[in-house]
Amino acid sequence: MARLVLNRYELIGSNLPAAGKVDIITITDKQYENIVSYKAAEKTPKKQQEQLLLF
Repeated sequence: MARLVLNRYELIGSNLPAAGKVDIITITDKQYENIVSYKAAEKTPKKQQEQLLLF
């Protein structure tokens, strides 16, 4: 599994345009589940409910 992830990172890095920038962060399901989002118009925090897009 670790080698597969490394290959994906290498693929992304090798296909960047000259002025491109990519940041990759790895989080667990539990960490994603605990995300709290705020919006200026809302007074109370809401738990993150949207599906994270992964490729």
